[in-house]
Amino acid sequence: MTNLQLLGQRADRRRGAGRQTFEREQELVLPGLEAMGPGRAFAEREKPPDLVAELGECPVVGSPRGSHEKNIVSRYTCPGSCLLTVMLASANVSGMDARTAGRRDRSTPFYVSAEDAPAKRQILVTALALFVRDGLCETSVRDIAKASGFTNPALFKHFKGKDHLARYLFERCYVELVDLVSSAMASETTFAAKQRAVIDVYLSALDRDANSVLYVIDGLRHFWPQMPERVRRQSIVGEVRRLLAVGLAEGRVTDDIDKSVLATAWLGTLQQVARFRYFGELKQPARALAASLDTLLTKMVRP
Repeated sequence: MTNLQLLGQRADRRRGAGRQTFEREQELVLPGLEAMGPGRAFAEREKPPDLVAELGECPVVGSPRGSHEKNIVSRYTCPGSCLLTVMLASANVSGMDARTAGRRDRSTPFYVSAEDAPAKRQILVTALALFVRDGLCETSVRDIAKASGFTNPALFKHFKGKDHLARYLFERCYVELVDLVSSAMASETTFAAKQRAVIDVYLSALDRDANSVLYVIDGLRHFWPQMPERVRRQSIVGEVRRLLAVGLAEGRVTDDIDKSVLATAWLGTLQQVARFRYFGELKQPARALAASLDTLLTKMVRP
């Protein structure tokens, strides 16, 4: 037997072994995958799955993009010794690591949910930026669709229209900010400590996502009457009034100025800082201004 014939027999044996391995792994793995169901991620996908091949060009089942899917990776040795990586994604995998469940990705804006489709996420981020930059009335559905890279129908798939989208964003941004301020108030006991805690969280929110803070500031007059009772039950102005009431009881806040006027001046100072940073008048991170603002506001309200 020639060397060429020997090489041919060895290649045939390798191909046969590879085929048996592939068929055996199919018997073991595929029934379990089928039992899991397609998962919610597959129901909402808007783009075709990626095809992933580690070696060679073979058709491979891919997984739709999405940060909340769980990837199951199986390696198959295909006939012809082509090593493939098959990625099957499912959002309903029962073995998901409990440590990652419910955890918010720090790189994802708080007004975007993990359950949101990719198109909805991009539309929300883009719309908020346009509403703050150009104004609510000046921004059209076409502007949002064009800037986000999606069509008008993609927006209407998730929202009834621009007004619905704008209210949705305002409510999320407002609730987030008022929750931060309320938590800061509750975390301390004295006027001085409460005031510094509120300043810190407000400026931190400004550093994290300036658009969300500015949208609340500029949209409050328009959207507040439209908010449901559960949202209107708690307000940032109300929290500032409670802060000043603590200071009044401690003798740290003047009694010579109307409390509504004082609350307006106190909160308005923080709001003007947000606007000045947006227009580039204040270059440093907002958080770096905390000590100066604390001193200024303390002098503003003291007897």
